[in-house]
Amino acid sequence: MPVEEHLAELVRGLDAGWKQLAERLEEAGPATKVSIEVQDDGRVKLNLDKLGALGEPKSLTWLRKRVEKMLPKIDLPDLLFEVNAWTRFLDSFVHLGDGTTRMKDLSTSVVALLVSEACNIGVAPVVNPGYEAVARARLVHVGQYYYAPIPSPRRTPR
Repeated sequence: MPVEEHLAELVRGLDAGWKQLAERLEEAGPATKVSIEVQDDGRVKLNLDKLGALGEPKSLTWLRKRVEKMLPKIDLPDLLFEVNAWTRFLDSFVHLGDGTTRMKDLSTSVVALLVSEACNIGVAPVVNPGYEAVARARLVHVGQYYYAPIPSPRRTPR
């Protein structure tokens, strides 16, 4: 199909769409939140007013409460340790340099970093200077040498 024909077909489709929109706006009446304005230069501008919030139906409130009661009361770090007990996924966090892990309580440090990143809270809320596994210097070291967002062949579970 030649370019001119193709463009003419697109213009016809766009024109038909605009006309259909204008007809439906007329049907909607003055309460509509959409209007079409022709500017001084001949261009057409579509104006959309902000929609108001809808109230929540009682069924949604009921469902939310019901689901909340069904969920177990567990902290995210505890959940990660439980999943690790099944999958051993924390074993895949090894030193980038030599691929071995000699650090005591490395899994605790990695879980602290995972929580801080997943919750987008930064490292400060998970730091505890009295506990070596989550001391700031330790978390910085683990973040640099054991934990990286890019998968590495060395990090595949063994």
